[in-house]
Amino acid sequence: MIAIVNADVYSVKLDGTVTRAEAVVTDGGKIALIGSNQEAKAFIESFNKRAKFRIAESNAGVKSFIAGSNTSDESHNTDAIRIIDAEGRTVLPGLCDAHVHASWSGSALFSCNLFELSGNGEKGSIVQKIQKVLKEYIDEHPDKAIIKGCGWDMFDFMKALPDKSMLDAVCSDKPVILESYDQHHVWLNSKALEMAGITKDTPQPRDGTINRDKAGEPTGLISEFSAINLVREGIPGYDYTVAEYKDILRAYQEKFAGPYGITMIFDALSSANAKAAYIELAKAGELTMRVRDNYYADPSKPESQFDDMIASKGQNDVGDDYVQNCVKFFMESGVPDTYFCEPYKSLALKYMHRPKGYRGFPFWEAEELQRILPKLMNAGFQIHTHAMGDGSVKHTVDAYEFAFQTTGLDTRNVIAHLMLVKPEDFARMGKSKMLACVQPTWMAMKKSDFKTLNMALGKKRTEQMYPYKRFLDHGVVVSAGTDFPVTPPPCPFIEMEHGLTRKLCAIAEGYEESKNLVLAPKKNPTQDIVRMQDIIQSRTINGAYQGFAEDITGSIEVGKSAELVLLDRNLPDTPLNKIHETKVLMTIFKGKVVYERP
Repeated sequence: MIAIVNADVYSVKLDGTVTRAEAVVTDGGKIALIGSNQEAKAFIESFNKRAKFRIAESNAGVKSFIAGSNTSDESHNTDAIRIIDAEGRTVLPGLCDAHVHASWSGSALFSCNLFELSGNGEKGSIVQKIQKVLKEYIDEHPDKAIIKGCGWDMFDFMKALPDKSMLDAVCSDKPVILESYDQHHVWLNSKALEMAGITKDTPQPRDGTINRDKAGEPTGLISEFSAINLVREGIPGYDYTVAEYKDILRAYQEKFAGPYGITMIFDALSSANAKAAYIELAKAGELTMRVRDNYYADPSKPESQFDDMIASKGQNDVGDDYVQNCVKFFMESGVPDTYFCEPYKSLALKYMHRPKGYRGFPFWEAEELQRILPKLMNAGFQIHTHAMGDGSVKHTVDAYEFAFQTTGLDTRNVIAHLMLVKPEDFARMGKSKMLACVQPTWMAMKKSDFKTLNMALGKKRTEQMYPYKRFLDHGVVVSAGTDFPVTPPPCPFIEMEHGLTRKLCAIAEGYEESKNLVLAPKKNPTQDIVRMQDIIQSRTINGAYQGFAEDITGSIEVGKSAELVLLDRNLPDTPLNKIHETKVLMTIFKGKVVYERP
């Protein structure tokens, strides 16, 4: 049992009602009380009138009392109450990362890290920088049979695309596979192409690209998942084993979930081995977060894939800890093929090696979606779709709207990312009960990114990017996620500050030159700025709602599972430009402390 007193307990319900209290008490893994310090004191006294208290400093640096009738050892006293004096600090419900790639975090944690490299700044080309880091990694890991890395940015290669020869110069006897930071591209050396069986004669996948030279030979740049799967399936050992994924997920919980107060996630794309790892961890009771997972809708496979999904639905679920009740669609490619309603600017097309008038393209035809989505919804599946450009968003809204009207079912279909949205589509999303899963970290940007986007799309479109409040104004339920490791670190407090200010926080790259840049129209700078309660709602109860767990978790209410986060400050009283500095002192999952700040 845990009692947190002298706190600023802050919770938001699904209808937007804010609950504030001084104390919260857990019992048997559930919320037993939320109220005043006096009510908490009465609850504790009724629990054990004869308790003898001892005071100790907890790891979190807050006053912690252990109350028990027979022993001072909390670990052996199931009747003990741990009483924590929060000293005015904020307690939130456990946070939900509603779009994250936790199983991909192995790319950031256990492979050659390229995330910090940039084509700007220090002397040397991006290729030279990658080659240097790659060589150092290979020298440090001589026993690795496959060299994997992650974090390079396609924007750094607009003038000259990645080529196998650049990697062959560093390593030619082992396969080298470098994933882009957004996972939409992989860059291979010649050995990797050979092992994957990708040759001049390999046909182009429907929604992917094998980049080729003038002679038709693969250059080493492979884009989108159907094409990337040729590599995953063709090179034995490319994917992590189930045992390795278990280590990756344990590391994610230890390094990210606990320290950032995350007690629920939606893993936005996981491999078969990753799914098996989740299931084994859930059955063993090792998960310190609830996991919602999904099936991948592969455009290169026949529609019978969806019959297989329907037939297996629910078979892999482990209580409410691990649930696979969603199908993930990608409606478009990543850079430079994001699908917009209007074409890219001419100068950008020159650098992007695309024809005049190009605006990207959808992966799925409208007729296909009209057949597939109602079928999945009738089987009880939620749909979660990656859509960045306003063209892909509109295409997805059309499909969801049709499916909603056809079935009459609200399966809480989600559109993720939503870089640009046409004004008329906000209302359509609200009317057909669609969820918007946004990434507030992206709602502020540095000048160089703003300049690049202006070149690609024009200033008017750039200023309208990454809406938030416009969704709320049209009754759309908004969840929030980090998309980690696409955007490291998965820090909810950076997200909060960017969503509340639309300005870069002080620790962001490019802050000094960009600190006064607001991502909004100059005539309406507060267009998408939201309130504290809005962004807390997005990161808590709305995330639980997206995962069909709002009756279990997501808010601090009596009877709900005890998922709580104790912060190092009073969050509502923190200056907006200091919110990113917030630290988690303690994370509680199902009534147990799963993280305590050293």
